Amino acid sequence: MRENTGDRSERERAHRPSKKEREASERKLARKAHADQVRERVLEQRRRDLEVGVSNPRRDAEELRRAIAQARSRQNQRAADPRTPHELPTERLTDVERALIEQDLLDELEEAASQVEIEEDVDGQAEEEPAQSLKAAEGEPAEQPDAVPTVARMPVERKVIVVRPPAGWPQLLLAALETAFFSWALIAAVALVSFLANASNPWMMEADWNSAISVGSDFWAMSYGASVKIAGASYKMIPLGLTIMHVALARAGLARANVASWRGSALFIPVYLGVVLLLAVFNKTSASLPQLVLGSLFVSALAWAWSLKSHDLDLESKPGVGPYLRAIKDAVVGFAALFAVGMVTGLVGIVAGWSRIRGIADLLNASVFDSVIIWITQALYLPNVAGWAASWLMGPGFYTASDAIVTPSRADVAAIPAIPILGAIPQTEVGIWVVLIPIALGVLLGMAAVKWRREENLADHLVHASMYVLTFLVLVAAWMWLSMGTLGVARMGLLGPRLVYAVALAALEVGVSAAVVYALAHPFFLDKYAQAGAAASRVTRSTSKKISRNKTIDDQVAPPDLAQEDSADQEEPDPDADQDADQEVSPDHNETN
Repeated sequence: MRENTGDRSERERAHRPSKKEREASERKLARKAHADQVRERVLEQRRRDLEVGVSNPRRDAEELRRAIAQARSRQNQRAADPRTPHELPTERLTDVERALIEQDLLDELEEAASQVEIEEDVDGQAEEEPAQSLKAAEGEPAEQPDAVPTVARMPVERKVIVVRPPAGWPQLLLAALETAFFSWALIAAVALVSFLANASNPWMMEADWNSAISVGSDFWAMSYGASVKIAGASYKMIPLGLTIMHVALARAGLARANVASWRGSALFIPVYLGVVLLLAVFNKTSASLPQLVLGSLFVSALAWAWSLKSHDLDLESKPGVGPYLRAIKDAVVGFAALFAVGMVTGLVGIVAGWSRIRGIADLLNASVFDSVIIWITQALYLPNVAGWAASWLMGPGFYTASDAIVTPSRADVAAIPAIPILGAIPQTEVGIWVVLIPIALGVLLGMAAVKWRREENLADHLVHASMYVLTFLVLVAAWMWLSMGTLGVARMGLLGPRLVYAVALAALEVGVSAAVVYALAHPFFLDKYAQAGAAASRVTRSTSKKISRNKTIDDQVAPPDLAQEDSADQEEPDPDADQDADQEVSPDHNETN
């Protein structure tokens, strides 16, 4: 009776091995093949050792167990990490399996050697007979090599370096994309709305949406420190307020990503840079790309360094690092104080020159919406105004043109662009006394540092003071340089603080004054002051006592010659006095007569 074809196919499918069974059989065949390879390799090594006169190497049992334990530990670590890719069944065996196979092979060889040792003389042939038994088993003539020390071989462990993205990297990439794109989109939207509000103006006939977005992109690129070329002229006036907004947004994005590792959070920097470059290239901005790269790196790196504060690295506890970090923190506080003083000075200048500012704004004849845009744009330059005011307050002043300088003791009145906020420039001389304000600020900062940040060790104290001045110098130099700008060529090619003089006087008036007050207030110097004062008081007291003692002695014991001269002076009559007396008496005598 013929069997039904459908039943036979069902039975074949029922007895067909599954995928797991096939993988298990393949793994078993791979183990067997690898075991044969290991056996051949070990036997070949034994054969070469015997040919060169090396006795059969034996691995110590303790070393073998240690190798097996290490291999199992590595295997457990790989099994516990789900991100580790699994090996295919046909790949090489693990270290544990290889060590176990070699151990079994060595056990077999040792058993063969022990059987030969029982038959032969144990005293003279204990080390040579395992090699002879191995030679006999392989069908080769046995030799009698000279006995040499036993060599133990351990498997060399290869160092494995695994490169993985940090935990939470998708959130980090999204944060970099959002922060970089949002800052550009905000400026582009304002430029687009401003274009739509003035689209009916006859002067705007050649402009379109792309032109408006391009102008907004140029202003956005300028906030990263890039210069923009328009009609062959270079324009660069960094809106530091917008730059600060970039840093704050990037810091907020890093905080929202909440990456566990501070090293992993550094991935934010290249991603942020890539997004900024893509936006600049896509919008065909006329800004300088190298300067844009440096500016975006600066913004992202500053935000990343700011985010390290949330990771609790505790670097101050490390030996030798604490004074430097505390000095950097104090320098940041001092820079913030100088920035606040400059901002207050700039606001005072704006209030004092408000009438001139209003006059320039009226000359623009702008609409209400345009006026709002103009004042918002000028507000983004308030940190620049603070830098100009701080430079003026410290003495060097600032350039209003390449041939005009404004200082406390000098006010060059020259033509200025039709920018309302430039009406706050002083028109008269104030006096050099204003430099006392930053000096007083430095003294106050030094006293505050003495109260809150005094180091116990004198060397650390001096390092703190030196590092404070250096960090403060770098911060002020960066601020003054970023506050400078150019608006074309000729007279408008130089605007802003006088960089070298402003940085030098800021370091001297604020940084050095604070560092000197801080350095001289250490307990070591205070003890020296006390000792010097005590020594001076002792010298003063001893001198006064000596003077009083000499005076007393002079009063009590006078010299004989001096005493005689005094008595002679007292007894000797004065002829002039007698003559005067006679003249006075003679008129009376005549009257009596």
